[in-house]
Amino acid sequence: MIIYSVTTAMDESIEDKWLDFMQTSHLSLIMETGFFKDYRLVRIIPSQGEDISYNLQLRCDSHAQLTEFRSKHEVMLEKIVRLNFEGKYATFQSVLEQVSESV
Repeated sequence: MIIYSVTTAMDESIEDKWLDFMQTSHLSLIMETGFFKDYRLVRIIPSQGEDISYNLQLRCDSHAQLTEFRSKHEVMLEKIVRLNFEGKYATFQSVLEQVSESV
């Protein structure tokens, strides 16, 4: 299992609007691409003086699927976020390989 992890740090002024946007619109667009099995959106508990941050974890079956998603859909999906929140957030991505899991 591959986990595509996207961490977003943002200005406090957009947190509520960004979270609503993600939950009512953007996550559906990502899932409708058909590349991911599921997702988890978590808020990172801030330390003193740190920005408000969230982490989105998207799970897919293979690195090839993630590569295809990134080449076909990621630019357009990022553009939608930029149009709504430009200059108010920063992101970084990580690709993880799941080794084990407890259910």
